[in-house]
Amino acid sequence: MCEGILNGIKDKLRLKIKAPPPVIAEYVNVLRANALIFDPGHVEAGVCRDSDDLMILGLVIPGNADALVTGDKDLLVIKAYKNARIMTLRAFQESSGKEK
Repeated sequence: MCEGILNGIKDKLRLKIKAPPPVIAEYVNVLRANALIFDPGHVEAGVCRDSDDLMILGLVIPGNADALVTGDKDLLVIKAYKNARIMTLRAFQESSGKEK
């Protein structure tokens, strides 16, 4: 996780869901307490077709990620970045032998 992702979550909760500020603050506090926060590394602009996803890819190296689990089609088409496979939750579960 990074500050940019937390800010994006706050914006979505405020603008799309219309959550009240105390609910947003509590949600973000829970995330902060249960996630590792990193500064994303630099990712070349051409790596992903959606520039908003560059910060997510930038977390692969500092987070020492083996996999990036997402439903974002702009990330899924990449298939892998550095040492991390990019896959859906279903594909991740199947590769882990934990089918739903």
